[in-house]
Amino acid sequence: MAFFNLTLGRLAFCRRWRKIAMGLLSGFSLLLLTTNAKARFVELADLHFYLKDIRSQISIQGRSRVMEVKMVFKVLNDRGREAVGVQKVGFDPFKEQVQVLEAYTLNNGKKFPVKPSQITTKDLHDNTVVGFDSQRTLMVAFPNLDNGAELVFRYRMSSKEPPYGNGWGGWVEFGNWYVDRFRLEVISSDPVSSVINDPNNTFLKEEDLFKGKHRFVVTSQKPIRNSLVTEEGGVLSASRTHRIVYSTAPNWQSFLGSTALEYSKLAADPLPALFDQIVAKAKGLKDASVEAQLKVVMADLIDRVRYFGDWKRRKGNYLPRTLAEIAQTQYADCKEVSLALVAILRKLGISAEVALVNRGEVSSFFAKGYEVASPQHFNHAIVRAVIPGGKPLWLDATNPVALLQPVAFDLVGRPVAVLGDDGVVRIENIPDSLPTDNDILLTTRIDTSLGLTKATGQIQLLGHAAYEYMVGTWGAPLDEVLLVYLRWATGFSSVRDFQVEPRLEKQRLPLNKPINYTVNSKGEILSSNAGGGYILPSLSLLTQFQNVSTSWEGDLELGRHTHLLRRVVYDKLKARPTEKFNCTITTPWFEMARKLEFSPKNVAVVDELTIKSSLVLNRDLKSNQFIEAVDKLQDCYGLKAIVGQPLSSR
Repeated sequence: MAFFNLTLGRLAFCRRWRKIAMGLLSGFSLLLLTTNAKARFVELADLHFYLKDIRSQISIQGRSRVMEVKMVFKVLNDRGREAVGVQKVGFDPFKEQVQVLEAYTLNNGKKFPVKPSQITTKDLHDNTVVGFDSQRTLMVAFPNLDNGAELVFRYRMSSKEPPYGNGWGGWVEFGNWYVDRFRLEVISSDPVSSVINDPNNTFLKEEDLFKGKHRFVVTSQKPIRNSLVTEEGGVLSASRTHRIVYSTAPNWQSFLGSTALEYSKLAADPLPALFDQIVAKAKGLKDASVEAQLKVVMADLIDRVRYFGDWKRRKGNYLPRTLAEIAQTQYADCKEVSLALVAILRKLGISAEVALVNRGEVSSFFAKGYEVASPQHFNHAIVRAVIPGGKPLWLDATNPVALLQPVAFDLVGRPVAVLGDDGVVRIENIPDSLPTDNDILLTTRIDTSLGLTKATGQIQLLGHAAYEYMVGTWGAPLDEVLLVYLRWATGFSSVRDFQVEPRLEKQRLPLNKPINYTVNSKGEILSSNAGGGYILPSLSLLTQFQNVSTSWEGDLELGRHTHLLRRVVYDKLKARPTEKFNCTITTPWFEMARKLEFSPKNVAVVDELTIKSSLVLNRDLKSNQFIEAVDKLQDCYGLKAIVGQPLSSR
């Protein structure tokens, strides 16, 4: 099961990033404090099924490992039956074997064994993929699984050797599941090191010697619950979720050193013609700067090699194919794309190494514990490149758009394992992003003499925003992407038609010029009769409002570090100057400011938002500072109107 990783190397690596530009919405969160929701952790009454019991016994002898897992599911309704009725176990037949030891349904006191015909094994990957192992999946379908029934599944997985270098590493994470009982036992010929995150004293840990071997046991003392209800937008950060990380490798060098040497050998192979052409193109640039060469190399590699987004094994190991095989097939997973990029950059005289990282949206949610060498700390491969006299660049050629700086937002603020060309493994840290790395500048002019239905202006995106805009055009129609930004810029909740210049889409480099636009709306920005009150533009269309109650159990995700500056000018509008609408809110998590500027012929509303922290911890949500800041937000950005008179259009 995906939530519970006990396979010691069965990794969900290299998942393709599918978000489009509309994902930036997660970066803006105005917070409204309410007391309506009764927040709590999940209970059985909220569930479709739960894990009544899960036990794993792992025996490690040097490089071999035998693992037995027993799971007991309790089905509570039809959706639960659909979710757990077929159990799946993935394995690599090159080094692993899986055997079903026990499989039956317990329904109203009767035992219904799984028949041999209900157990199948099928290839998980296309066998025609050159150079990779044929991954397989064992599938077990359980009969008579009515509501209230229990599913019992026990299997054994035997492994000849680890898929990574030396030593076995494991990671147990429970996701948002409800687990009633849990037990993990590891008996190893080598010492076992571990890091356990136990936010509410759930686990009992035991370590001793058993028949001359090292034994490591973790048992739950109460149900494990990592999920919240009635908290839309509520999350649990890594420090508040249950997690067990363990390893038989004494350090990262022991664990990944041989892997680093394998990468070094593969990168030293002769460069195939396909990649030599990329080198020649970079060398032939009129702009001979390293930055220009890097952009061309990244964009050309993305064009020439299709990334298929799944971490595959070769001869049972998580190693890339040769450069020749990659060039021949012109498709690759992340570790192979990174190997090819390293080889090309080195041919250009640029220092480059493969690095392993945990790719994901917000670094605040990533588990700690990197002092224990476990492969599950990483799910993606990128490249560490160094420009002479500059800081390291962290390059990811698996996305459809090439980005040099700033570091892609799904890579910032987390540790990486750098696989040195000399076989030395280094744990480094990618710096976190700054709000100015994700810069959005919006200007809008609305002609009030036209009845507030037409707006003209400019959108300027920098850093992550420019990158994500172009990524969005690879995943959605251009007009859908543009609509999001136009609504932010104008404050219009509905856009009837629009024109933009330039219409840039599906390019391999981030957006590098402002977008000029003209937009018509259906009159969502309203004024009262006879030119009375003109409602100020709201930020509600730029944000996801969160209802945070004083009884919340979770933390609050604010999204990426962001800087937004929006200027909306009501042209041909005469209004009496006032400062009562001006406001400034400063907190450790975000800053917001509004200022009105008056002239004889127009009124300008300037809004600025800076998200400084991706997460507000639960204890801070209940602090006076946070509650007071939310009250100011409500007062500042509530329904406000200025009194004005439109001027003649003549």
